[in-house]
Parts: sequence; C-alpha cells; structure tokens
Amino acid sequence: MNRTKARQPKHAPNKTEARYGELLDTQYHAKQIKGYGFQRYTLRLADDTRYTPDFHVVRLDDVLEFHEVKGGFAREDAILKLKVAAEMFPHPFRLAKWTKDKGWEVKEV
Repeated sequence: MNRTKARQPKHAPNKTEARYGELLDTQYHAKQIKGYGFQRYTLRLADDTRYTPDFHVVRLDDVLEFHEVKGGFAREDAILKLKVAAEMFPHPFRLAKWTKDKGWEVKEV
C-alpha cells in the first residue's frame, strides 16, 4: 500500500523554521528584538513572481528585516528570489542557515 506524507497547513513552519522561530522567541523575551512573525509578507518581484520571506523581524531601532531560513539544502530559485528582493526593497534581508556542527549562521544578503 502506498502512503503519502501528511501535508502541513499552508502556513505552518517546517522543523527548521520552527527551530529558528524558537531562537527569535528567545531574542524577543530577552528584549533583543521588538517582535517577529512568520510568513506575513509577500513581496511582488515581477508580474507573475512573488517571494514570501519566512520571517519578518522588527529590531529595537524599528527597522524591519526579512529572514529566510534554510537547512542543509537550498534550491537555486529560492536563493535567487531572496537576492532579487534584497536589491528591490529598502529592508535588510538575512539568510539563516542551520548546521549541526555550527548551529545558526545568519548572514546579510
């Protein structure tokens, strides 16, 4: 019998995104950031091309940042959309990668 994996609801974080959300929650409670949210913004890059960052983060200085979360693998089109968005919009964009040996590595795009 063939079984398929249960599908997550459209806006539910995967395990890596949930782990990053825990980090942001820790930063929020430590008053290192003002707030954050999961997939609340969709940015239009071209007529039929949109990009939804995984997280938005409001820094203490009220600057809005967008964070993209990746595990060990990132599709080329996802990274390309992230780079295009970073060029088009006046907000900081960050790529957060999780590795077992280093933990979170967050870099500005």
